[in-house]
Formats: sequence, C-alpha cells, structure tokens
Amino acid sequence: MPIRVLSPQLANQISAGEVVERPAAVVKELLENSIDAGATQITLDIEAGGVGLIRVRDNGSGIAQAELPLALARHATSKISSFEELQAVTSLGFRGEALASISAVSRVMLVSRTAEQAQAWQLYCEGGEASNLLKPASHAVGTTFEVSDLFYNTPARRKFLRSAKSEFCHIDDVVRRVALSQWPLELILTHNGKRIRHYRPALDPLQPQPRLAAACGTAFAEHAVICQQQEALLTIHGWVAPPSAARLQNDLQYCAINGRVVRDRVVSHAVRQAYHDRLTAQQHPAFVLFLTLDPQQVDVNVHPTKQEVRFQQARSVHGSIYQAVVAALQGVTGESGPREQRGRAPSEHSLSAQAATIRPPAQEQAIHPTPPPARRSPLSASVAMTPGGWQAAKLAPYQALLQSAPSPPDQLAAPPRPVEPPLAVELPPLAACSFGRFLTVWQQRYAVLEQAQGLSLLSLPLLQRTWQRQQLLPTVPTVIRQQRLLVPLRVEISAEQAAAAQRYQDLLAQLALVLELAEPVVTLLAVPALLYSQDLPPLCLQLFDYLARLPDAEITGVVAWLVQQLTPLEISWQPSQAIQLLAEVERDAPRSLVADTLAWQQPIDLAVVAARFVVE
Repeated sequence: MPIRVLSPQLANQISAGEVVERPAAVVKELLENSIDAGATQITLDIEAGGVGLIRVRDNGSGIAQAELPLALARHATSKISSFEELQAVTSLGFRGEALASISAVSRVMLVSRTAEQAQAWQLYCEGGEASNLLKPASHAVGTTFEVSDLFYNTPARRKFLRSAKSEFCHIDDVVRRVALSQWPLELILTHNGKRIRHYRPALDPLQPQPRLAAACGTAFAEHAVICQQQEALLTIHGWVAPPSAARLQNDLQYCAINGRVVRDRVVSHAVRQAYHDRLTAQQHPAFVLFLTLDPQQVDVNVHPTKQEVRFQQARSVHGSIYQAVVAALQGVTGESGPREQRGRAPSEHSLSAQAATIRPPAQEQAIHPTPPPARRSPLSASVAMTPGGWQAAKLAPYQALLQSAPSPPDQLAAPPRPVEPPLAVELPPLAACSFGRFLTVWQQRYAVLEQAQGLSLLSLPLLQRTWQRQQLLPTVPTVIRQQRLLVPLRVEISAEQAAAAQRYQDLLAQLALVLELAEPVVTLLAVPALLYSQDLPPLCLQLFDYLARLPDAEITGVVAWLVQQLTPLEISWQPSQAIQLLAEVERDAPRSLVADTLAWQQPIDLAVVAARFVVE
C-alpha cells in the first residue's frame, strides 16, 4: 500500500480510539468542558447506557457564534495558547481533540449562547463532517452538547461495549468523581427519562457531609476522619476511613489534584503505607483526598485521557500525604475514629458488602470543638509569586474546607447509642510483605526505607529481578499470567534459531510462550503477561540465539536470562518508579518472595555511625 495522507475523517476516528473508548469517556470530556466554561449547574441525560443519547446542558459562559465551527475542529481550544501555559495548566481540558473525536464517531448537535448574543446558534455534525450552516435556536446562556448513535459508523468498536446497565455504571462513576471534585457544582443525572442522581451544591464549607454522603455513602461519611495538612507549596484536605471500615475492593479511593480527579500511584501508595500493618493483604483503605499545589509542580499532559499526572517532587508529595494520613489515623481505635473528626449525613448509598467490616461505635458523646482562627494559607502567598499566575479562585472551596472543621451544632447534643457488640468477621491472613515507609532513593539504585525495626537499604534492581522471576517461573500454586496476542506476530528466523525453537518448544510453552514454527518464520500466539509490553521481535531473536548456544537448557536459566534483559542493573531509578515497584510487590507478591529478603534488602546499622560521635 502506498504512503498517503489520511483523510480528516479517518484521522479523527483514530484519535477517537484513544479518547472515546466508551460512553463514559464522552461524558467525562463534556463535563470537563462545562466546568471550564464556569458552569454552576449541569444536567446530564443518558439513554441506552449512553449509546443512544448523551445530552449535557450547562449554564456556563457559552460559545460565540463565530467560534462554533472551531469548537468541533481538531487541535482547536480556548484553554491554552502557548507552551508556557501548557506547563501550568489550570483548566480540566486543554488538548482540543475531544469534541472532534466525539463528533467523528457519532451524530452531534451543538447549541450555545453567550451573554452578549441575543439568541443561541445551533450546529450539526455527523461522522466528523460538520454542516457549514448555523441555525438560530432557542437556548438560555450556556451550552447543550447532544451526542446520539455513538459508534454508529464504527460497528467494530460498538461490539466491544458492554450492556446498557454496565455502561451506565461507568457513567455514574464519572459523575460521582466530578461531584467529589467540584463542590459548588450542582449535578443532575437521568437515565432513560428517570432521575438517578442529584448532587446538590455544597456551598457551606461547614457542612460538606451531605455531598460526601451522597457520593460515597452514609457509612463512609459517618466513620471517616478528617485528613488535612498545609505546607508552603502543598495543601492536603479530605477524609480517610478508619482501618475498621476497610473495604475488600479499592472502589472508594478518590483523589483530586487542583480540582482534577486522577488515579495516581504515588498517592495510593502513600495512603496504603500510612495504614501499614493495620490492613490485611485483601483489604483496601477508603479515602477522598484533595491536593492543591502550584500547577507548575505537576504535569497533567502525560496521559491521553488526562487520568494520570506526574509530580516534579514525587518524594516530597509522597511523604506529605503519608504524614497527613498517619496524623489523621492517630487515636483511631478499632471501632471508630475520634468523635470530633467524624461527620454524619443522610445519603442514598452505603458501603455495600464491605459494611460488614465496620464496627459500630461503643458510645457517642457530644463534643464541641472550637474552630481554628482564620489564617492566610502559605499556598495563597506562593500563588502571587508564580510566573504568570494561576487561577487560584477555582480552588477556593478546598481552601474554605481546610480552614473549617465540621462539628455538630453547639446547641444539640447527640444522644448516646446503646452499646452493641462488634460484628464477628473472619479477617483474611496478614499481608505477604510490607516494606514500611519509603524515604528516598540513594545513588539512583537503592531505596531507603523506615521500618519498625529501623532503617533498611533495598536494592531496587535486585527486587525487581526477584519479582519478575516469581512472575515467570511456573511454580505451584502460582500460574503464569498469559497474554494472547490479538494479532499473531510473525518473526523471520535463521535455521539455527528455528532448530533451537523446535528443540525447546515445550520448555517455552511452560513459560506461557506459545508459538508455531514454519521455517523460516515463527509465529507468536501468546506470551507471558510480563513480556507483553516489550519489543517482542528482537527479544525473541535474542532468546533463540541464547537457546542455540546451550547444550541443555533449563527453565530456571532461561528465566534468569529473560530477567536480565528486562532489568539492566545500570538503570537510574526515580522516586516515582521506586514507589510504583514497591506498591506492586506489596499488592501482588506471594509469600514466597520474602523468603530470602536479605538478598535484596539489608538493615542499616546506625549505631555504628552514632558511636563515632564524641560527646564532651
């Protein structure tokens, strides 16, 4: 096939494959646009799980008549205009590709009106081809974006969608995340004409519990304790559940960074380490955290769907979150948290099956804490010094929440509840391993850890190699995770390589590497999940060369060779990479991994160094 420039329609559909993977992704992009437009009320209408219809109506600033066609154009945005603004993004959207990608795989109706216009204007687009005719319409100040027949022109993509109920559950979760990150915003969600959610605005920072309970459930709002910490360039505020309210799934872990809800490994690992030995391997902490920091200290342009970020000072952020959660959990007993830090609110949700692990408080008392005096946040002072400035006004609700401590009214005293015995729950066995608190990376190869018995030095390359060997060795009861290739990979090999592949085909099958031989071509059908993201053709050729040199290969030797190719010892480790590895091992490693801990972790004897000091 000759090289040619792709048509705009095809290019948009390729982009849609990255951004618009399901109806929930469309909802996320449209809600972010409405929030960036300054909307205080958004109504979201869904039909058939989002495949039939997605209609988002807001009362934001609207789009001018002359800019309506540009709104659906690729790489057209009003959020940024220079590279400097990209480095300090304060808006939720900024790529300028979402609306073009959505319109490429659906039928779109865009109606908008600004405060300066006497009437609204309407634009229709189908399959990425927008009509050049703008029609007058009736609409209040704001925008309505209507998406119908999603993936009508890409039936292959539509086949990958789940049932309407499952797709709506994903949409419901997106709306919940937005509701948690944007407290003054009123959100109404309907499905097939029936109102499902109504998140009322939390305008009073002294009473955030109704909104928290509506999003996370009554049990979480009642048992969670306040977590807050304020530093020069970082403010942390939110709620964490006590260990007794741990869940069997990580489905109640929300983190908003500068108003953007993300899934970040640094945050989740810091919270997990703060609980340390209070949770078992099968339990997960529940938390809702808001992080406010200088936008120049966090890179949001690292993921196509903007669901991940990268901190410039990952170790500092990790340590601050760890300290904040540890401080919040201090004094929390196995039954309940401190009464002055717990809120209560009615809600329509609960902690579902995990509510069984929550033990009711033995007794409640009315406590009237005195709110701390209002003070200027150090973060507010640092905002003015930021080059170019950034929109700190959008983060005002979090600052207001930080400066206030929720408490029951002074005039009312909560009546004591009768003492109830704790629920008898059989807890799973203890975690396989726990590294303790991560401090820093030394010489770009070693992690310094703080544990109950003291400090220790951990070799990151050796730990990764040990962990990778555990994933590749087919030991009982461990089963190698196999990943079948959607498109079989054909690799041309030499006669010597073909002979080696034929000779050791059974051994490779034990490693979950399935292949078909038809010299001079070998076809890969499946590989170990650990190798799926690697550059497979050169790796396979090197593996066959290695096997050809061996008179009698053993599986342990082959695994050791593979691990050496995957993890060079000279690699430079960053704090975020170390935290990610430790979190993965703590979560998934079997107990057999810690059988020979001294091979990759050694204690640091500070007494020898301390003895060198001379006290006069």
